[in-house]
Amino acid sequence: MLIVPALFVSTASPVATSDSPQVLSVTELTRGLSDLVEAHYDDVWVEGELSDFTRAASGHCYFTLTEAPDAVRLL
Repeated sequence: MLIVPALFVSTASPVATSDSPQVLSVTELTRGLSDLVEAHYDDVWVEGELSDFTRAASGHCYFTLTEAPDAVRLL
């Protein structure tokens, strides 16, 4: 497991104490996760079973990528 303590520290959010969890906005969380993944995985190919494929009126495609027992819903 990779632990990066300062990854999600933001001046906009209060710093967590040992008694309370750190509160993040959705944007802070997704940016932090994106930065973490990009920093540790240069070029990645993912293999799995594609299911539940749908195309929205907007043109976006939604699907689930599975490999028993795990699944990830993707856009």
